[in-house]
Amino acid sequence: MKLDLDDLLNAAEQKQDTDRMVFWYPENRILLLDEHDQPAEDLGEEIKPEDYEILPDWEDLDRYQLMEDFADRQPEGEEKNWLQNAIRGHGAFRRFRSVIERFGLQDEWYDFADEAEYLHAAAWCREHHLDYEEVPGIADLSMPVQTPRKKEADQPEIRIVRLSSRNAMQIIYLLHELRMEEAALRSKPLPDLEASQEELEDTADRAVIYAASDHGAYIGFLMVQAPDEVVQAFYVKKEKRNQGIGQQLLQAYQNDHSEADLKFEVLPCDRDLIAFLISNGYGTISTIELHQDCEAQSNVWSDGTHTFHF
Repeated sequence: MKLDLDDLLNAAEQKQDTDRMVFWYPENRILLLDEHDQPAEDLGEEIKPEDYEILPDWEDLDRYQLMEDFADRQPEGEEKNWLQNAIRGHGAFRRFRSVIERFGLQDEWYDFADEAEYLHAAAWCREHHLDYEEVPGIADLSMPVQTPRKKEADQPEIRIVRLSSRNAMQIIYLLHELRMEEAALRSKPLPDLEASQEELEDTADRAVIYAASDHGAYIGFLMVQAPDEVVQAFYVKKEKRNQGIGQQLLQAYQNDHSEADLKFEVLPCDRDLIAFLISNGYGTISTIELHQDCEAQSNVWSDGTHTFHF
């Protein structure tokens, strides 16, 4: 009788710290053993160690290598670069999950991980000379993953959600993109990802954060420092701008904070954000902060009604 790999995978996942799942040769089936290495069910006899094999432990599956393989098998481009950067250094698993959510790769990743578990189980069977049923569609991991991408819907499905300090790291790559854009506007050195991570870790527990999700991938966010209501970060991905997402983020905050008086600190050279804020009723400038590294920028700015020299 051939072993069903699904049965093997399910049994391995059900293992408890004090129990062991084994394959029992006399009847070619899986048994659960207790801490005394005896069957949990009554077999009417004791079993001998030479008559069974302990099922594999999924801790033996190299999850980091799996993430690396998944990243390597992506086409050249932005997604592959982000995935490869995510798995470097401390916090790799958390960053990797954020990236696959960012690019909508969850289904492709889950299929890839499931395939790896089947192959891991099959390799264990071969090692112990057990015959198993083939699983249709399972490719060799040494070959590129052929799982087709799901076609995106014609109309975006935008949802505005509020994040807490527990899941704020899901927007780390959006925050990093924002800081990269700001650095480019000011002709400053581009920051590294760790700087954005530190900023988020230091301030997320004191901030109010709303994020815009498009079919599960975050495409924009608003982060406000409470109780001063100073906007620490406000960003929408370039390809998603001019679609009303920024207005939705502001509206979500205002719906929950009816007396809100948000304060934006904007670089004078960030004309797109200034134009957006003016169109949404933010027409008053209370302070202008001067920095030497802005000397190359214009020292005149107008909102159409007033002209400011600085």
